[in-house]
Amino acid sequence: MYLYITLLVNIGLVAGKMVGFVVGGDYIDIKKYPHSNMMYINCTTTYLCGGSFINDRVVLTAAHCLYPCVDPTRDIVILNYGHSSIKKMKHLKVRKFLVHHKYCDTSLVNDIGLTYSNAPVKFGANVKRVALLSIFPRRATHGYVTGWGLVNTDPEELATSMKYVQQDIIKPKECSRGNVPAGIFCGQSMNDGENPEMGDSGGAFVVYKYIQIGIVSYMLPKNNIVAYTNTTYHYHWIKAKTLQLLCR
Repeated sequence: MYLYITLLVNIGLVAGKMVGFVVGGDYIDIKKYPHSNMMYINCTTTYLCGGSFINDRVVLTAAHCLYPCVDPTRDIVILNYGHSSIKKMKHLKVRKFLVHHKYCDTSLVNDIGLTYSNAPVKFGANVKRVALLSIFPRRATHGYVTGWGLVNTDPEELATSMKYVQQDIIKPKECSRGNVPAGIFCGQSMNDGENPEMGDSGGAFVVYKYIQIGIVSYMLPKNNIVAYTNTTYHYHWIKAKTLQLLCR
């Protein structure tokens, strides 16, 4: 049993402003990580999550971002993409979505989901897909996570352009005393105060600039360790369910 904090955020926490993503880190142009996108979700409540393009219609994200949503015709999921600045982003409505059939909302096991947009995005310098692997790259020592939001947590200081942080991949025994379910790996920043934060759930953990191996799932309060859904573990599920979304 372990304590965790999911990294989605309720928009209503700060009136009229979008709240909380990457804390610390550096600003960066969308062209460096053009797979990055942000979802505005209004189901049982209103909140924000991250995601990544795996083709021109399907976005990979965390299951806990979509789990409160039931009916695509009633629930609202808006995909925002194509620019570092929130004010200059393009928007698309999500037509349908799904989560892993064995997702558990208490343990966050199998925390993975997909969305399908109303129309295809146009790929270019600012919008690209990630590459996915079926085997975890053992030589990878670190990766990067992007997001929009908090510059500082105390006091809260908001940003409106994309930022990124580096996360080092840590050994399972360093992650919650080794109590890590299958399909999860952990990361940690070597710089204090730099980590994915509230609202960054669903964002991609990428290595070698464009290869996605993880999805931001939850934070372990001890030492600001972040748990990521291992996309290589779920590679065949992603492949099968993407085909399902495209064909039905």
